[in-house]
Order: sequence, then structure tokens, then C-alpha cells
Amino acid sequence: MSTPFFQKQTSPPYCYGVIGLGSTGCSVVRFLADRGFSIVAMDTRNEPSLYNDLQTEYPNIPFVVGALDYDLLKCCEEVVVSPGVALEHPTLQRLKENGTKLIGDIELFIRYVDAPFIGITGTNGKTTVTTMVDSMLINSGVRCFAGGNLGIPALDLLGKHPKPDLYVLEVSSFQLLLVSSFSAELSCVLNITPDHLDRHHTFEEYQEAKLSILEFAKTALVNLDDRCMANFVTSGKRVGFFDSLPTNDSYGIRTENDRKILCDHNNDFLAVDELQISGRHNELNALAALAICSEYLGVVPQTAVEVLKKFVGLPHRMEKIAVIKGVAFVNDSKATNLAAAEASISCLMSTHRGIVILGGDSKHAQFETLATFLSHYAHTAILIGQAAAKIEMVLVDLVDCITVYDMGAAVTKAFNQAKPGETVLLAPGCSSFDMFDDYAHRGNVFKEAVMSLEAVA
Repeated sequence: MSTPFFQKQTSPPYCYGVIGLGSTGCSVVRFLADRGFSIVAMDTRNEPSLYNDLQTEYPNIPFVVGALDYDLLKCCEEVVVSPGVALEHPTLQRLKENGTKLIGDIELFIRYVDAPFIGITGTNGKTTVTTMVDSMLINSGVRCFAGGNLGIPALDLLGKHPKPDLYVLEVSSFQLLLVSSFSAELSCVLNITPDHLDRHHTFEEYQEAKLSILEFAKTALVNLDDRCMANFVTSGKRVGFFDSLPTNDSYGIRTENDRKILCDHNNDFLAVDELQISGRHNELNALAALAICSEYLGVVPQTAVEVLKKFVGLPHRMEKIAVIKGVAFVNDSKATNLAAAEASISCLMSTHRGIVILGGDSKHAQFETLATFLSHYAHTAILIGQAAAKIEMVLVDLVDCITVYDMGAAVTKAFNQAKPGETVLLAPGCSSFDMFDDYAHRGNVFKEAVMSLEAVA
């Protein structure tokens, strides 16, 4: 078991600031408070959703809401910043300038972790692959705890009994920005395409954050189809996966009698047509999950393969909702960037052009490349949210564009434009926060609108 970092520090009281009182921030407060550390906790929001419960649970902790109090924070040895908080906040910049160390919950996790861990990141597919890997390993007899950027915050995984054999973490670029060394047993980067440029400012900054997960890993698993990773040098073992015939130390896809098979250079794992999920991106997700299992276990047990055969996907990811008078409705609300949207569009509209619902908060994305791509797959784009006008400017000469102001109208307009045999796909290519709580809320509103339409159609 690794020695907790804080035992090496000055004797208590050792004071931490915690910024952000969402699920991650609350997990940090509980983790530190239950270990006897002094804490000040803050949120720029006036009414964080979990604030009242946390205040009741820890009445002696000073909480500040509505602003960040620099005078309190400057007394802290370290400040733990939640991933949803922008590091450009003036108070955080001032703290950095004055020598206060900013860390994240994953940094605390690494300092205290009591078993090996795997880290999985990528612009798209990381929740799917983390879920696959967790299920595959559990069914192969490995005691796993999974969390991080999905489901359970990383710190809430620690201290459970019995202790796991392995932790499987999904990690975001925002979390990686505040980690000094991600010393995982295995780290995997699934793909890197432009996203979150409202927070990272440049694609190069975003790419650097993602790739940092590989630097200190014992084994680095990288997507060799991705130019960002093809020449990346790591300190440990480097293994690749890609959509081609594998060589030594790689995993790939071979074709036999027009049948695609996921494999390594020695073994076939399963055929693509045995998967319940579709699309090239999901073929690579399944291949990455198999590679992670193989590298951790040394083999891919049949039990792990059976998990993949039964995996039907996660909610809000190419989720089939209904067929109404011959028109299929599919919810891909999790397509919060252009690469994810293009993957589902090309998968579902390869034979029949259809209708795509696009828009939301663009996160400073550029939509020019979308125009030519979309014209091959869709005849109509229903536009919503802040980015609607921006998207229409680049699409209008190639695709029919209709702007609406709520999801119900989007579903109705799409249905009116669709012909039997076509698909209406919610693949926004944008984040949801301009109109919804999150992508799941957006997807649920879409599903409700489709169900309402089905009731009257």
C-alpha cells in the first residue's frame, strides 16, 4: 500500500481549500474531513445542489457560496479544484501566483490509492470502454471498482471493504490538468479530436492534457489510427490498437470472407457482427476494451468476450427510441462534439439520408468541416440552442436548415420532414448546458418528445 502523501507533510492542522460543491467536490470534502484535515469549501454558485446536505453533515466546516474568498483560501496549503471549475478564475490565478498549489480529486486518489489502477480517457467512448472493461474483468474474476468521471467519484471508491484487486478510472482532460503524475498500471487514450476549446483554448493544450495520462503508466495503450498518438513516446511499455491487421504488440481488425474480426497478432477474439453495438467507433471501443483486458490479465478469457457480445450500449448513445409511421428516432445526446456526431451520423445514415437535430453550446467548435460531411448523409438539419445560427451559416447552401427553440418543436419538425424508412437522429455536436442540465437531461427530453409524438401520430 502506498504511503499517504499527507503523512509526509507538516503536522496537522493541514488545511485544504475545496472549490466546487458538485458530486466531485462533495467527495473531496468527505474524504478529507473524515481523515481529520481542516477544510474551507466554496462554490461560485449561490445554491449548489448538494450544499445543504453537506452543510448538515459537516456543520463545523466553513462553507462559502456565491463567490470564492481569497483571504480564506490563501491560508490553505493546497486547494482542490473540481473539474467543472475553470482554472482561469481570477481567484485561482491569484492563488497560483502566490504559490498555492492547485490539485484535483484524481491527484488525491493517486496519493492514497491502495491497489493498482487503470486510467481511460479520450474525446469520445471513454464511458463506454470503462463500463465494458469493468464488466469484462468482474466476469473474469477480478474484483474491480470503477468510477472517476463517470458514476462514482474516484475518492468515494477508496476505503471500501473488501479491498479491490483493481480500480478502473474514467478520467477527463479537466481532471488530468491537475495531476502531477498519473502512475497507472495501464493508461489508455482512445482518441483525440477537438473538444472543450472554451476551456483549453487551443487543440494543442487539450491534446497535451489527454496525453499526460500516458507519461508515467507502466503500459500505455494508444490508438495508432490517431495522428496525435502515432509518435508519442512513453516511459513504459507501449501497445497500440487500430483498424487494420495487427502486428506484434498491437491489436487490430482483420477481414476474412468479408467478415471483420477483432484480434491481436496471435488470437481472434470475436467477429464484429457478434457485437450488439454498431459503427466503426464502437468496433474500436470494443477492441480497446479487449486490449486492456489482455494486457492486464495476460489473456482474454471467454467470459470477457461473452460480456462484449451481450453489451447493448449505454443510454443516450445511439439509443433507438421508437419507429413512428416508418420513421426511426435515435437518441445520441452524448454526441457533444463534432467527431461523436459524425460517427453516429455516418453509421446510421450510410444507406438512407435522414434528418439530424444539431446544436447547443458550441464550446468554440468550428463547423466548416461538418457542412460537406453532412450533405452526404442528411437532407435536413433541425437546429437548436446557442449554436443554431453559427451552424446554419455553414450548412445553409448544402442542407435544408430549420431553426426551432425547444426540443418538442425539433422532434415535431423533424417528423414532418421525414419519409418512411428515414431516421431522425439527435446528434447535437455540442454540449447541452445552454438549454439543459446535462446531456442526459437533453436526451430524456428528446425521448419524452418522441413518446408524446407517438401517442398522437
